[in-house]
Amino acid sequence: MSQFECLGIQTKEKKFKRRLSQWIRPSASIENFQNTEAQIKEFLAANVMNQTLGPESELPPAYSPSEMTLQTAETLRLQQPRTDTPPDSWPEPLRSIAPFMEDHQHTPSPGAYISYNPFRNEPHPDIRSSMRQFSGASESADSETVKTLRACLGDMFQPFVDAIKPAAEVALDDWLKAAIWWALRGKAALTNWRDSDALHTQAEGQPSSEEIAQGMVDLAKAWWICHQILTRDDFKIMTSDLRLEGTPRGALLDQSRCVVKYLKRFEKHITNFLCGGSDLAGTLGVDKSLWVFYPSCSAYDAAVLDGGSLAVQRSPYPPIAFGDTDVLYSYGSEFVEVTLLSQEGYALPSSMKCVLSFVREMCSWDMVGVISSQTDLVNIRIQSDSSRGATWKDIEWEVDRLSMLVKLSRGYFLKVRLSEENFKIVWEVAHQAVSTDASFVADNQEQLLFDEEIKYCQYINHARPSDFPAKPTKQGRVRLFKKWETVAEGTGKRRAHRGFRIFVSTPPHSRTVNHVSNILHNSSPVSCSLIESDDGSPGIFLQLLEEGQKRSFFLYFYDLESRSQIHSLLLDLIPGAGETSTQAFHIRSYVIMESQADGSGETKGGQHLDLRESLASVIEQKNDPVRSAYGKTILSESLRVVIASDWSSITDRINIVAHDLVSEEMLRKATDLLHKVQDKPSIRRIQFASVDDLHKFQESITGFKVLFDGLATQFLISRRRKMIPIHKQWEANLTRVQVVQQGIKIQIVAFFYQFHRWKSINFAVKSTDEFEKVDQKGEWGIRFKDAKYALPRPDTQTSDYVCLDELAFPTEHDDIGILFQDASVRDKFAESLPGAVGNAPRRLLC
Repeated sequence: MSQFECLGIQTKEKKFKRRLSQWIRPSASIENFQNTEAQIKEFLAANVMNQTLGPESELPPAYSPSEMTLQTAETLRLQQPRTDTPPDSWPEPLRSIAPFMEDHQHTPSPGAYISYNPFRNEPHPDIRSSMRQFSGASESADSETVKTLRACLGDMFQPFVDAIKPAAEVALDDWLKAAIWWALRGKAALTNWRDSDALHTQAEGQPSSEEIAQGMVDLAKAWWICHQILTRDDFKIMTSDLRLEGTPRGALLDQSRCVVKYLKRFEKHITNFLCGGSDLAGTLGVDKSLWVFYPSCSAYDAAVLDGGSLAVQRSPYPPIAFGDTDVLYSYGSEFVEVTLLSQEGYALPSSMKCVLSFVREMCSWDMVGVISSQTDLVNIRIQSDSSRGATWKDIEWEVDRLSMLVKLSRGYFLKVRLSEENFKIVWEVAHQAVSTDASFVADNQEQLLFDEEIKYCQYINHARPSDFPAKPTKQGRVRLFKKWETVAEGTGKRRAHRGFRIFVSTPPHSRTVNHVSNILHNSSPVSCSLIESDDGSPGIFLQLLEEGQKRSFFLYFYDLESRSQIHSLLLDLIPGAGETSTQAFHIRSYVIMESQADGSGETKGGQHLDLRESLASVIEQKNDPVRSAYGKTILSESLRVVIASDWSSITDRINIVAHDLVSEEMLRKATDLLHKVQDKPSIRRIQFASVDDLHKFQESITGFKVLFDGLATQFLISRRRKMIPIHKQWEANLTRVQVVQQGIKIQIVAFFYQFHRWKSINFAVKSTDEFEKVDQKGEWGIRFKDAKYALPRPDTQTSDYVCLDELAFPTEHDDIGILFQDASVRDKFAESLPGAVGNAPRRLLC
């Protein structure tokens, strides 16, 4: 039976009045017993067995090779004669524990739905204390049992400790790990005996009396360390440091307190077993050593096995876990054999004994596996965060060998060998850790929108019973993800919306963590209602279909803002990054119908949905000329219309391809236009938002920069008659005048309004021309003396236009006057002329 199933025992006040003779089987003679006892006492007196320490063995880190050359004998196995005793006939003192343990059998609870409780339920040792001085033995310090155990166990284990190194020179962390190590060993042996006895297995499948005795001795080792070693004054000072909280040593101290609480119930049994006047442990040949030796390795290999010393020092997890504390849960520990391998085929010469513990902080969903040796040689953490070391995804499984390969840094692997039953349990833990991490974190095609603790949560699967708590759970966690898919089209790749994913979990501070994750597809509607709990908490009810099964969520929040936020996110009403703010419009109706075009181009079809008075909100993508040359609404990943009515809301995602909104009639008209403009000249009329835009566009088309653009009240030409020294004057009212320049060429361009002779005229001006200012009856102007120009052509189709590139030969030489209604406009016009402007004689215009 796996030792993940912890042993639950409560002390019964029974006196173990047993003698050594009762431990010997009926065929064992008194003479054999006396010989055995004499040999054990002789061995303890000698306390040495000359076994040379081999180079392949490594002392615990607290001891150096120079301090020891011989390895003291740790075991002495003296097998006693056996008889045909029935399989269930154990030595009476061991058999007397059976009813004591049977009274405390437990009933496993059903497994949780995707939960971190793959192990059978057990009465876990719990500790609820702050970081304080180690005082686990203070309550029973004056009892006779404790005094007897201290004296007896000190005589039993002290020689084995001092033979390697004095106990005072061993570090505190080494003692703490040793106490937890042997408590786990003893607990595993007694759990194995209890489970095999409960299942009534055959004799050859049951643990031997030596194995049970070894378990009791291992518990005695842990008791002696906790009550005799850790209560020293120097250790009390070290353990009272408040700065230990959140450190590996602080975690070890919490675990040692769990050990003390667990061992409290075994004190009298250990006393009767080991301190009854005869050395029963030596008779049964048990191991009394406290240290485990490991093969020597290079500094490079040690750095790999250490798992990053800085990360270990900052880790809040204990190297070896025994029970629950006030900051973390322990889900069990298993003794394993590990071997360091490399991709090049290199491996350490022998395997190492370690403990694989599963722990989880009460503030986190992340299950952590800790592989640790009794020394500081091996410290490997397995978690979900790859930045902190090995992850659950880095494990390779060797099912036929009942082992797993943990991928380490620098191309190394740690091979961990497990028992058949524990292999299944560890695989389930790793599978659930990977599954939970995948559900809790957004993948490559998801975006986290909402993450908040809620007041109550309840989940119902209407198709089959769910292991999620049936009643509302307090302080649950809700996460909402937006899903998308990359779609490849002719115009390239774009993201298409594929619904949402909702994740609901029970709080991490509970021992069993359950969670559910469901997808809200675009293909099925979501029933949503705004509700309130009995205490007035705002809530939301969601009902959806997934794989044809109905699922319901009841989510209650602490405030209205959180409920409004998740409701708006489900409607996709909150603009995301790179999207415009919401624009709302009141509409009279919203109809969805089939697209069936008739011959006239009008769209007709069956009506599917008709919403009356509603509020329409439009969200679109911000201008991004790099993304699309057609504009932000073409092939948009964000364009959507949210229609909110009294009874429902619809999010209509619109993805328009170029020319989708152009009617067939318009395409036909555009085709005809192209043919016409190619057959004969055509005119373009363009209106601009400002005069500056017009001037810039005019310059880019003609190449001439506009220096002046104004409206003249009069445009006068003084014509000389032939053969008669009399002048005739032509007058044009409301004339638009421009001065344009290209290089050193400057021209005057005039466009007439209702002038009976021409519609436009242009002529060149030079710096050698004469310009004079004239004033007349509230009008201010400029006179061009002897201006040279060519008469425009008669009224034709092109008379509205002037040619700036090639001027006709100037055949006319007349004075031209241009008058403005404002003197400042006249002055600005004068500044644009190429030559100096003088003053004309008074009353002289043209």
